[in-house]
Amino acid sequence: AAKRRKGGQKAPPRQRVEAPTAKLEGAKGAVRGVAWPHPVAVYAAGFDRVVRMWDVKTQTNALILPCKAAATSLSFGLDANLIATGHTDKTICLWDPRQGQKEVMKLRLKSHKLWVTSLAWTRSFGPHKLASTSHDGTLKIWDVRARDPLHTLAAHDGKGMAVTWWGSNMIASGGT
Repeated sequence: AAKRRKGGQKAPPRQRVEAPTAKLEGAKGAVRGVAWPHPVAVYAAGFDRVVRMWDVKTQTNALILPCKAAATSLSFGLDANLIATGHTDKTICLWDPRQGQKEVMKLRLKSHKLWVTSLAWTRSFGPHKLASTSHDGTLKIWDVRARDPLHTLAAHDGKGMAVTWWGSNMIASGGT
């Protein structure tokens, strides 16, 4: 017999947990950021100091980009077709995956005083706006065509840990 909620409504069916259909292997340390912006490509970055792109069909590493420091976050900007990675050396790196193994790092942004922990692109203000949080407690808004942040907010008494955009002009961040 199906369980009923108060008022005689049926409870929604339980979802079955399935096994993964594929495992994309190759990372040597903790993976801290993943993005799946296109049906055929998954990007990841982590403590092994590498940004990887996996070909979903072949389940192989199609692109491996070395970083100077461990990555703590990754966000893919669809409109700009750029990858942003945050790092333990307090920097944000911008990568253009269309360049292959050549000069793919386009810019290194430096303004945070501690680890960069979270990144989020917005589509509302054009393809070049990025938000970042850091262990330094700040939230920064960037136009990635420039080296300096547009705005710096003292958002947290402790560490900034997460950031996301909502709508055209709202940002939410979480921290300690």
